[in-house]
Amino acid sequence: RAATALSVVHREQPARRDSLLRVAIDHGDAAVAARPEGIDGRYWRVAAKGRLSLHAGDRAAAALAQEIEPEAREILVRDSLHAGGHNALGRLNLEVMILPGWKRSLGRLISGDALGRTSWDLAEHHLQRAVELEPGNALYLRDLGALHYHRGRPTAARILLRRVVALEGLHPWERVFQDEARTMLGEIDGGGPAGR
Repeated sequence: RAATALSVVHREQPARRDSLLRVAIDHGDAAVAARPEGIDGRYWRVAAKGRLSLHAGDRAAAALAQEIEPEAREILVRDSLHAGGHNALGRLNLEVMILPGWKRSLGRLISGDALGRTSWDLAEHHLQRAVELEPGNALYLRDLGALHYHRGRPTAARILLRRVVALEGLHPWERVFQDEARTMLGEIDGGGPAGR
């Protein structure tokens, strides 16, 4: 968890960021091996892989997606009220859906089933569920706001992103999500992306 959080703080230092995420994945692997029935190690491994996939090349990102999708589903099988599991699955769907069409098609060819099952509806369902389960979580609010932003729903996006900006007492990594929310708000007010 700590390594994943630190990777967010070091987001503009790619080597440090990716190194921290690989450490987080290694610790997640060890946690799952030590306690296969547990959820925490599995979740933080998924979270680290998800963050790593955001900065990876097409092939590496597709391979990570192939690992993330079943793992996030397994978390939700074990605990259907796990907000992080819903967010991971929703974010995966969102990231795939915002890819340009040709990249999405290429990713589906490379990774098969994981990307073939993605949709806007699944992204929205899981991201909405994460916010319902943890309404004060800056990341979950930011991600659902991003979905509305990319779907061309400025009013819904503004409501969620303003909630992120209004949060107080945040950890340093959560303030990064707050900064991202401010950026998206600025883009909405300046004419963000059209609905897709």
